[in-house]
Amino acid sequence: MFDTNMRPSFFNGRETMTHDQTTRPNQLPQTSRESSAQTQRSAQAQRSAQAQSFIDPLRRVTAVLAHELRNPLSVLRSGLDLLSDNPSFDPELRRLLQSQVDQMTGLVNDLLDTSRSANGKLRVQRRPIELSPILDQASQSVRELVGNRNQRIRTIVADKPLWLHGDPQRMVQIITNLLTNASKYSDPGSEIVMTVVRGEADSVEIRVRDQGIGIDTENLDDVFDFFSQVKTSDSLAHSDGGLGIGLGLVRTLVHLHEGSVWATSEGIGRGSEFVVKFPTCEPSDANQEPCVADESISPQRILIVDDQRSNVYMLNALLQKMGEHELRSASDGHSALAELSDFTPDIVLLDLGMPGMSGLELAKEIRRLAHCQHSMLVALTGYDDDQLRADATAAGIDLYQPKPVSLDLLQQILRHRQIQRRLEHRTGSDMNLQTSSKLHTS
Repeated sequence: MFDTNMRPSFFNGRETMTHDQTTRPNQLPQTSRESSAQTQRSAQAQRSAQAQSFIDPLRRVTAVLAHELRNPLSVLRSGLDLLSDNPSFDPELRRLLQSQVDQMTGLVNDLLDTSRSANGKLRVQRRPIELSPILDQASQSVRELVGNRNQRIRTIVADKPLWLHGDPQRMVQIITNLLTNASKYSDPGSEIVMTVVRGEADSVEIRVRDQGIGIDTENLDDVFDFFSQVKTSDSLAHSDGGLGIGLGLVRTLVHLHEGSVWATSEGIGRGSEFVVKFPTCEPSDANQEPCVADESISPQRILIVDDQRSNVYMLNALLQKMGEHELRSASDGHSALAELSDFTPDIVLLDLGMPGMSGLELAKEIRRLAHCQHSMLVALTGYDDDQLRADATAAGIDLYQPKPVSLDLLQQILRHRQIQRRLEHRTGSDMNLQTSSKLHTS
């Protein structure tokens, strides 16, 4: 539904190209050529206006939808984390519920990425990364889907490690979407082959080959359009549905990595192969993150601020499960400031979209308090917007984390605050830990 410039495909340039080729303006008189050029400019302006009229509501709807879905998803995710070590709770039932929550979270994130792509605001944070962990994480992400269909993934990789300049989270998203697509359009019990080879001119190619329904030659480029799905007599029988945005995001993200992507198929019923190609880079240890996973968490003072009682309850329960922390909570900004009159928190977990005083306003007020200068402020919010992230940083918030929040992330936050506090005690100065670049957010 979108072309390569992220415009809705029903406004794309293919019709214009056909018009240009058939009218042959260089054979027309001068006045005819001028009239034709003016007509084309007018048509282009009209298409741009129509595209924008489509994109603006899409952006607003997806932002509101994501916020409204993330709050209940956060409660469900936290509830499953609480039940993880409950012997009376069926482990298989928990696994199935966790899979559904993860799938819903992925759909919400994909919708937001589609909106960002349509607005040209989708960004990547690239650094030298080794490819093997990316492939492992992507394979793990689709394990549930592949297992349910009794399929198997065979991975063939080069002997030596391959490095590229990429965004780890987005690279996992690219490979995961390709594997998901291969699984959905392949028969149960079939094999998916993922091959990694060194390409020409310092490049690496990742090939995902399936034995599925295949693609008609004339539709090979169309499969990368947003909201587009392969239509064959067998497609409904093979597909598990979906929004038709996975491959569109693959194309966008690959291009943001200065790579290329294409699909090949010998025709309907003969499978397909999707190939992504990226430039390689030299190995680097500069971006390796310190390992803190095995460090025990000491008791900390934590303030939770959220107008949703269910979120406050779940965060309290999770933190109590993690240790003997001193916990306080508030349902709005003013009551949070009242709590801080006799409480110096190590961490403040705050929602942004609260009535009355917003989370951003509250953060600014907290930063004005002398005894809270070293407190770590963490925004746990249903909104995910580049401008809002920038505003949060300007307000003094250390970490911006979209909901739902996992137990693992909370553990990372507490461990990093613990390290930060230790450094402060050693140096006697404010060690402003850049938490947003240290934690694995998702």
